[in-house]
Amino acid sequence: ALNLTLSLALTITLFLTLTRTLMMLNRPHFIRLDAPMNNITTSVGQTAELLCRVSGNPPPTVRWLKNDAPVVQEPRRVSYRSMLFGSRLRILDTTDTGYFQCVATNIQGSVSTTAKLLKTYCHPFPPHLFLFLFLEIWLLIAALISADSSCSWQLAQRKIWKQYCLSCSKKIPLSSFPDPDPLPTSLPKEPT
Repeated sequence: ALNLTLSLALTITLFLTLTRTLMMLNRPHFIRLDAPMNNITTSVGQTAELLCRVSGNPPPTVRWLKNDAPVVQEPRRVSYRSMLFGSRLRILDTTDTGYFQCVATNIQGSVSTTAKLLKTYCHPFPPHLFLFLFLEIWLLIAALISADSSCSWQLAQRKIWKQYCLSCSKKIPLSSFPDPDPLPTSLPKEPT
């Protein structure tokens, strides 16, 4: 019974493979770039993905080039794989900047598309952050000395961190930093 089941499964698999092959042979041969690749700007340490959207009959083979040289797969750094729509290049080490080209080829010819990968340096603890920390400490001390310690320090702190996050080019929504009232221009005077 087991041999009969295996034989039946192999027969069905062979039939489906032959049917798919005959259908592909009856379709017209073509190669097409379905969409151009997009340029990518990413921070150091982030993964970048380039998608090469191509189709063809017979299915095209895809080669990746970086600055006109073949891309070599390296574990935990650069990898690519064929997908249903074409190919995907994943770059884990985004110090690799440059022009990446996808070249798809079959018996009808070849198509290609190119994208530029750029990196930005957004360090988790940049030097100018020390200035912000100093200002926060100073504002906290000023707020503790003043009569109104609840308002001025919180407003100033919100503005400082809003400026830092925007300068770092991270996509943090501005709604995360509500602006209640403008910063007071001077500390409140003590009653005499």
